[in-house]
Amino acid sequence: ARIGSTTGGSGRSGAITLTDRLLLQGESSQPGGGTQIRSSTFGSGDAGQIRITAPLITLSQGAVITTSVISAGTGNAGAIQIQASEVQLTGVEPLSLLPSAIRSVTLSSGDAGVVDIQSDRVLVTGGARITALTAHSGQAGEVRVTASDFITVEGYAANQRPSLISAAANPVGPLTQETFDLPDFPSGDSGALTLRAPKIIVQDGGLITTNNEGIGNAGILSIFSDRLRVTNGGQISSTVLRGTGGTIALNTNVLHLKDSLINTSVLEQGAGGNITIIAKQVLLDNSQLSTNTAGTDPGGNVNLTVSHWLGLRHGSTIAANATGTEAGGNIRIQTPILFALEKYRDWETDRKSKRLNYSH
Repeated sequence: ARIGSTTGGSGRSGAITLTDRLLLQGESSQPGGGTQIRSSTFGSGDAGQIRITAPLITLSQGAVITTSVISAGTGNAGAIQIQASEVQLTGVEPLSLLPSAIRSVTLSSGDAGVVDIQSDRVLVTGGARITALTAHSGQAGEVRVTASDFITVEGYAANQRPSLISAAANPVGPLTQETFDLPDFPSGDSGALTLRAPKIIVQDGGLITTNNEGIGNAGILSIFSDRLRVTNGGQISSTVLRGTGGTIALNTNVLHLKDSLINTSVLEQGAGGNITIIAKQVLLDNSQLSTNTAGTDPGGNVNLTVSHWLGLRHGSTIAANATGTEAGGNIRIQTPILFALEKYRDWETDRKSKRLNYSH
């Protein structure tokens, strides 16, 4: 089943507006033939917006809400605006393994659109994704996800692709590349990505990223949260192949990393991306907080301003690495208490005494 609006000329395609509970299931007897709500352009006109207001929005088994620029389109993709009490994305289409997704994509010189989701609760699981993406010279759109309760990104699909929220530039598979005559590497920049919620959880391999796997620049990744928890292989990253590295900026009361990674990397050439964290309490448990750069450009800096305490355990590292000819970035830490305890267990603060409780 499909709801669609398309333009191949100079005029804008029509907007799509939905105002009721929305349940989309993508399973189909034909690979890639699942349920879609789509607005696209393959001409000079812009694709129309998709606006959805509903108490519950559920996408499963490869269902897709998308705006796109395809073929030789020079127009821009439309924005996606969603307001809901709960947004759930889960799983992939069983035959093609294409993910359930809310996305804006450009496969040409036009730009991808903004993806703006406002909800009480947002859950992205089983390899599903929220993304703005470029695979060509157009710019990836901005992604904004705001929740009054929580945002959760967790797990993998059967093909080991992670659940994710991203604003990125990525090459595509050989069939899509041939069909749309796409370059080997995109040259558009990644978009900005902003998450806001009292609680944000990235776990079990979930990913939040502004990666650029082409020759453009990575976008800025910003997170505002009371409690940010990244555990069991969860990642917050911004990796660029050849271009300026992306900045990761986290503003949270409590940051807890366990068996996880926050990282910016430049793989071949370009200035490294910075990591800036403002928090009250930070604990790294068997985790890494790092910037990495190669080539002849300076590395990214790590800046931590932690008003209560910063703790590391089980071999956790904070690093600014360089493997090229330029120096690595600087590490700047401001905190009244910095400790590293291999047997540290209890990292809660006693609110009455304002003491840090820990045991050996």
